Amino acid sequence: LCLDQIDCDRLALRRKIEESLGRLENISLISRNGDLYSFLTNEERDIAKEIGQVELASGEDSRQLGEIIFTEIYKDQRKHRYSVNKMDFEFNRRIDGFPHGHQKDGLLTLNILSPFSDDYEVMDRGRCVLKSGDNGGEVWIRLSNDANLGKELQTYLKATKYLTRKTDGTLPESTKRILAEIAAENQGRYGRLVLAVEAMLGSTDYCVAGQGLKIKTGNPLEALSESFEYLIQNTFIKMGYLKRLLPEPMKELHAVLKANDISKETLQLQAGESNPDALADLRNQLDLSAQKSVPVVLHDLLERRSLRPYGWVEGEVLVLLGRLLILGEIQLVMDNAVIPMDKAYEALTNTSKRRKILIKKRIVTNPKLIQDARKLGNDLFKEMGPDGEDAISTFLRSKFLEWQSDLNSYQPLAQTGTYPGKQEIKDGLILLGTLLVDQESGKFIERVLAVRKDLEDLADNHQNLFDFYTHTKPTWEKLRSQYEVFKPNKSDLEKDATAGPALRRMEEILRAPAPYGMLKDAETLIGKVSGVNNTLLQAIRAEAQNEIEAKVASLSDDLKLAGATDSFANNLKKPLADL
Repeated sequence: LCLDQIDCDRLALRRKIEESLGRLENISLISRNGDLYSFLTNEERDIAKEIGQVELASGEDSRQLGEIIFTEIYKDQRKHRYSVNKMDFEFNRRIDGFPHGHQKDGLLTLNILSPFSDDYEVMDRGRCVLKSGDNGGEVWIRLSNDANLGKELQTYLKATKYLTRKTDGTLPESTKRILAEIAAENQGRYGRLVLAVEAMLGSTDYCVAGQGLKIKTGNPLEALSESFEYLIQNTFIKMGYLKRLLPEPMKELHAVLKANDISKETLQLQAGESNPDALADLRNQLDLSAQKSVPVVLHDLLERRSLRPYGWVEGEVLVLLGRLLILGEIQLVMDNAVIPMDKAYEALTNTSKRRKILIKKRIVTNPKLIQDARKLGNDLFKEMGPDGEDAISTFLRSKFLEWQSDLNSYQPLAQTGTYPGKQEIKDGLILLGTLLVDQESGKFIERVLAVRKDLEDLADNHQNLFDFYTHTKPTWEKLRSQYEVFKPNKSDLEKDATAGPALRRMEEILRAPAPYGMLKDAETLIGKVSGVNNTLLQAIRAEAQNEIEAKVASLSDDLKLAGATDSFANNLKKPLADL
C-alpha cells in the first residue's frame, strides 16, 4: 500500500517505514507489540511516556536475560552428567560477568556474553575463544547482536517495574483497563523473548577450552551438553588414570576392607591392581603431604579428586584408599585416635564424619622390629604371632587385654590384704595401661620392645597369679583358716619338736609376698601341726572333764543332803553338764 512507483526499492522503503514507526514509538504516539503497531489514546500515551521514563539499574537487563536463559531455557540445570563415567559435574553460571545463583570455587564455569555487556564489541569471537582457555578451561557462549531483542527486553523490564508500582486500588476504571492490557502484552512479550533467546542459543558461537566449537544441534540444552562433554574430555587430563571403572564401588570397598586373610589380600593387590596410575597418583599426593606435614582431610581429598584435572568418581577414590589401608601404607585418624580396620568401612562411607577424619601416611616399621616383636610374643605367651606389622600388633594387643582382664578380676581379693599379689597386680595394670592406649601399630611395637624386661617380669607374675587364683586359692584359704585354729595354742605347739618348725613354716608362707611355690607343702604342714594340736587338746579336754565331773559329784552330794527334788537338782547341774 505504500508503493508510489512500480520499480520502487522495497528494502529502502521498508527501512524508511521502520524508521518512521520507530520515531512514532519513541514519542509515544504508537505502541509496538511484536510485529503489531497500535495508535495510542491520550491516556495510553501518558502511561507509555511514564513507562519509558522508568530507569533500569546497571546490569538489570543482563540479569533478566540470565534468568530467561538459565531458568526458562536451561531449566535451572546446575550439573552435567558426563557420559563416560556417569559422574555429575557442577558448574557456575555467569552472564556478562554477573554470577547467577550460588558460586563455588573449583567448579566448571559457563559464561554467556550478551550485547548488553560493555565489553561486547571488544569481546569478538576470537577473544571469546581465548577467554575460554582461562582457569583450566571454560564454556563461553557469545550471543548475536539483535537490536529488537534488546529493545523488547528493556520494554519488558520497564513495564514490569511500572506495573509493580501502580497497585493503587483508587485508579479510574479506564486506567485499570489500560494497565491490564499492558500486563497481558508484557506476558506475551516475555514468551516471545524466551523463544527468541532459545533460537539464538541454537545458532550462536560456542567457545570451549580455547577452541571454537561447531555445535551439531540447534537444541540449546543439547548444545550445552555437547559443550560440557568437550570441556570435560579435554581438561580433565587425569580422568584416564581410572582405566577400569567398577560397576559397584561400595561392594568392592567392603570386600577389600573385610578380607579375613590380610596377607593374601595384600599379595593380590600388589599383583593385580586394576588402576595402577590412579593408585600411584594418590600415593604420591599423600607422600608429599606427609613430607610437608600437611594434614589430609578425607572430605577435602574426595572433593579435590572430583575437580580438575581428575574428575574421579567418589566410590573409585574410596576403593583406592581402601587398598592403601590394606597395604598398610595409610591409616585413618579421628579425634587423635586411629580407626581400627574393622571400623574403616563405616568411617569411609559415613559422609557426616568425613570432615573429622584425617588420612595419615604410615611410617614403615623396620622388619627386624616386627620379627623381634614376634619372638617376644612367643617368649611371653608361648605362641608365635603372625607376620606383618598390623597382624603382630593386633595379636599382642589381644594378649595384653587378656592379661589386663585377669589382673582386674584378681585385684578385689588382693586389696583385702589376706590374699597375695597386691603390688604385682597394681604394677602390671599400670604397665598394660600405658601399652594399650590408642597408637599406631609401628609405635606400639616400638613401645612393647622398649619395656621388654618389664613384660617378661609381668609374664612370670601373671602365670603365678593365674595359677594361684585359678587352682591353689582353696589351699591358701585352708592354710590360713587352720593357722587361725592353731594360733591360740602357739606357745605350747612351738615346744614340740615336730609341730614347732611346721607352725613357723606356715607363718612364713602366709607372710611371704609371693607364696606361690611354697603352697605345695601346705597339706603336710597342716597335718603335722594338727596331730600335735589334737593330742594337746585331748589332754586338756580330759583334764577339764575330770574337773567338771568332780564338781558335778560334789554338787550332787550337797543337793542330796539338802533334800532337793530331782527337777530342782537337774536344773542346777545342767550348766556343768553342758560344759
